[in-house]
Amino acid sequence: MIDCRFALIQCRKFNEPMRQQEINCFLEVLKVPAHNLNVVNLPYQLPKESLFNQTDVILVGGAGDYSILEVHPWLPPFCDFLCQVCELGFPMFASCFGFHALCVALGGKVISDPRNAEVGTYEVHLTEEGKLDPLFGQLPEKYFAQMGHKDRAAELPSEVVHLAFSERAPYQAFKIKDKPIYATQFHPELTMAQNRERFENYRDGYSNQKVGMSILTIRNSFRESKKSSLLIPRFLNEVVLNEDK
Repeated sequence: MIDCRFALIQCRKFNEPMRQQEINCFLEVLKVPAHNLNVVNLPYQLPKESLFNQTDVILVGGAGDYSILEVHPWLPPFCDFLCQVCELGFPMFASCFGFHALCVALGGKVISDPRNAEVGTYEVHLTEEGKLDPLFGQLPEKYFAQMGHKDRAAELPSEVVHLAFSERAPYQAFKIKDKPIYATQFHPELTMAQNRERFENYRDGYSNQKVGMSILTIRNSFRESKKSSLLIPRFLNEVVLNEDK
């Protein structure tokens, strides 16, 4: 077990069941007790600068019913906070909504593209820079990852390194140059079973009319993603802890 303090920034309605499911998924992949994880839920609470003294690693998860493309009073200050994380070079791993938010905060572009939605398990490919990255370079050139998104990055910020792509989304992962900050469009914190559970919870939002895939097609796409599930533990062991040495 890694003795680190974590802050999980969520973006979920308070009473929805996937709020706690997301917390449990991160606890499971981190292999830490609940008291090591401080949760900040954006619609109700903004992250403060005190997090930098109270935690060792920041995590940003999914968004459920929210999108970075919507207008909410908490989105601009959250993007400002992400810029501060990058300026400080504070260790952070962001997935899905976190990936979108970091992209926008740094000047990239995210669009709604439901016809190229990825819901289920999809194959991800490393870029040439991804193959050379100390974290992503340990993955195979092609690997499966858990997905659940209708928005996607259309343009990455200039200061990031493009690490991975898929058939439907040209940008699946990036990192901040020379800093312990990574972001993925996919969910390395989810197992196949956890992603299937999440899909069933949000099933009505992924109807055939909205994403161009039948419920049966999505259900049949789920498969194990053991390679991508190694990303967060390796990020902690080989990026965060190496940074402290």
